[in-house]
Amino acid sequence: MTTQTGHTEAIAASRVIGTSVYNTEGTHIGDIEDVMLDKF
Repeated sequence: MTTQTGHTEAIAASRVIGTSVYNTEGTHIGDIEDVMLDKF
């Protein structure tokens, strides 16, 4: 959603792919390889 100043909190899928994922203890548990969206 775009704010009044034109900023958005959305992130492009291309920026998420390759991101490291950590559990609550800080242990690396994997990387994001793909992003999937559910159709309505």
